[in-house]
Amino acid sequence: MAQVCKLKCGTTELNLLSGVDGGWRISPDWFPRSATPIYRADPEPVVESMDLICDATSHDNLASQFQGLDEMRVLADAYVRDALREDPVWLHVKMSDETGEKRALVRHIDLQWGSAAISEMHGPPDNVARVRLTLEREPWWERTAALSPGYSGMLSGAAVIFDYTTGGSSHDIAGDVGARWQPLVVYSSGTGVAVGRVWMGLRSQSKHPNLASFQNIWELEDPEATLGTDATRATDATASPGGAGNTKVTVTPGTEGWAKRLSVTLADIAGDRSSQYGDYLWLLRHKLSEGSSTWEAQLRFGYSNMDDDDFIRGPIVELDQNVWDYAEMGRMLIPLRSLKAFPTGVYGEGGDRTYGIQVWARRTSGTANLDLDCLCPIPLDEGWLKSWDFSLPAADTGNWYFAEGPAGRTQVFAECTYISHICSYALFDFRLPIGDGRIYVVYAPPSGTGHDITKGIALSAATEFYERWANLRGAE
Repeated sequence: MAQVCKLKCGTTELNLLSGVDGGWRISPDWFPRSATPIYRADPEPVVESMDLICDATSHDNLASQFQGLDEMRVLADAYVRDALREDPVWLHVKMSDETGEKRALVRHIDLQWGSAAISEMHGPPDNVARVRLTLEREPWWERTAALSPGYSGMLSGAAVIFDYTTGGSSHDIAGDVGARWQPLVVYSSGTGVAVGRVWMGLRSQSKHPNLASFQNIWELEDPEATLGTDATRATDATASPGGAGNTKVTVTPGTEGWAKRLSVTLADIAGDRSSQYGDYLWLLRHKLSEGSSTWEAQLRFGYSNMDDDDFIRGPIVELDQNVWDYAEMGRMLIPLRSLKAFPTGVYGEGGDRTYGIQVWARRTSGTANLDLDCLCPIPLDEGWLKSWDFSLPAADTGNWYFAEGPAGRTQVFAECTYISHICSYALFDFRLPIGDGRIYVVYAPPSGTGHDITKGIALSAATEFYERWANLRGAE
């Protein structure tokens, strides 16, 4: 195998390891710089210095070599400044016995001469030039070709899970830092569901062992849950998980004011408590029995042996939909105790079995009953994304796209037959964590349309991502 060091823009390449009289070559050595990792953030671009030599057969041939190098300098700057330019300049590198080539986006290239072009004392210069290049590049190296997890198949329910590590050309995520999506594509087929909102959270085996034990749907009708004021379990095939038997809790208020309608603990939901540790946005699937009514709801978090007044209160959220919908009920950690003060080796996970969530609610207008279906925790602590204000119709082929460019620019875009749309979105560190991982997704139609647990979405085979490294790629 051979060393690689070159600049590349589209199909145009400039080799920086050419032979004698063949162009530019590094002389004598290049000592790479390394970015300093920042947890869940990107460091500043890295500045590299390279000493190059070019010995040509004539000054005109030497000029031609400079023109090729200067072209790369112009193209690098153009990509940073021109919104319509797609191809950046990449620095490609590989050590001689390293298996995998890697690349980093080049933002800027300075050049300083280190040899004479005009000389009075020594006569005409030789057909040789020495220069020092100063390259500003993005902090991470990445694969030169993307991986794809392939098509997931249609998934449906109150919440779904995309495994991006097992299909297509994919595997557990390699590298030193999170991989970037380009693009992530969610697909709604002719048998799929109308989609107008999505919530997505990432979770990895490396940070949260035993992914299979994570419960991304907390059924509030669970027989172990404790019913509160005016609450009864009821059957509804449109509530999660569907089918016969109790699938929801209905609140028929004899008490109109604030009251605790039900309580659920971690022991009710999961046998393995530590597998539920994390930072979450809590979504409540709910509906009212009729229109022209409003309720207010609030989640409260604590431990079951605490007084109700000591529970931590989430935001008060108004509910007004008479079809199944999701409400954002606030952000809260599991567990509430500090793992820095009380790590699991000091205070075991068994103590978290009494971690509890209370659902408080009151009717504020009208005569509707309140149906409570389930809670869907969206993981936040390894990256998340929320998107809204778009429409992929049911019984139509449509795609929702998220992409992050190599310089960190992100965008969300939706398209279906003859319709394209720039979507609203918010995110934080939405990169694929290293190792085995999943995306936990809640999807819903535009507000007021109603969510159907029997119709789903899929991870499209068009989804691709690039793994990234701080220094060497090796055989990964």
